[in-house]
Amino acid sequence: MFKITQIDDFNIFEPSEKAAAQSKPSVDLSLIRNKEFLKNFTTPQQKKMVVSGSFIYAHPPDYKGCPALNWNSETWTELFTEMKQAGLDTVIFQASIWHELGEAYYKSDYFKNIYKTYPVIEAMLPAAKKIGLHVYLGGYGCTIGWSKCIDKKTVNAEVNRQLHCVKELFEYRDLFEGVYFTPETAVSTNRDIEREKSLNELYRRYFSELKSLSPQHKILMSPATKHGNANGEIIVDGWLNVLNRVPLDIMAPQDSIGCAGCNLSIQQAAWEVWKKICDNSGIELWANAELFERHGFGGPAPFHPADPERVIAQINNVSGFVKKIICWEYPYFAGTKGAARSELIRERIFNQ
Repeated sequence: MFKITQIDDFNIFEPSEKAAAQSKPSVDLSLIRNKEFLKNFTTPQQKKMVVSGSFIYAHPPDYKGCPALNWNSETWTELFTEMKQAGLDTVIFQASIWHELGEAYYKSDYFKNIYKTYPVIEAMLPAAKKIGLHVYLGGYGCTIGWSKCIDKKTVNAEVNRQLHCVKELFEYRDLFEGVYFTPETAVSTNRDIEREKSLNELYRRYFSELKSLSPQHKILMSPATKHGNANGEIIVDGWLNVLNRVPLDIMAPQDSIGCAGCNLSIQQAAWEVWKKICDNSGIELWANAELFERHGFGGPAPFHPADPERVIAQINNVSGFVKKIICWEYPYFAGTKGAARSELIRERIFNQ
């Protein structure tokens, strides 16, 4: 459902023509429903919470964004200083490896003959430490979470790769306080019990090994939201099956407003479901607010900064459920060196 293409000297995911055609109707409908929701507000809304964290990256996996493959510590320090001044105290580095993209973003011994290497985290981590940011470091990135068939052999191989990566990353353990599990997934109302069991085995085995290696490092996940006000108990049961005996510390679900997995009118119902899941599992609940809007499929810039009023609605919809709000992502959609109109989100969301 995706293809790999090159931008500059790096690779990105692009949806296949079939996937784009299948997704376009839901994206168009979501845009309409979000606009209808916002018509109820005749005066500008005020934020009920602040956005205090953001994902960062070597480069975005599916658009150009603000690639940092060749940044030095001074460039990272400049960005982190800006982010700190904008009220952010936490950064989540999305991935230290992207399997399908054939790229590694640190000097790995184990993977050096497999992936093209860029020394990104070696410059990023000291800069974050210098500015005083909390860092969650993403490890081995791949698309296993979206696979429909995950057998025991696949799980064994994936746990092995994840562990080889994170053991190398723990060389820098004093420079980050948490591990971000990069592969994304979702549970929908069309449940697949065997797939849920396989994901549970993957998470339980890998996260347990992480806790054994370094109990003080927290573990963070950010799955997609693919549900709203219908069949919530099905979603709860599915996720409780996936998370059974999994030592996860923080769940920061993508609100999926930018990618049309959810919309503003059903967002609160979706977060009632997420709260039940996390309360029943003893997991701290955050939110991952998407700052973008899709305006195409493929190419270097299919996403634009969203209207600030839409982002404020996203924030307010989840504010009663979560301890913290992070976002995807400040550098391109809000930063001073980001996309056109990024200043609107910067001024309305972060500089108030």
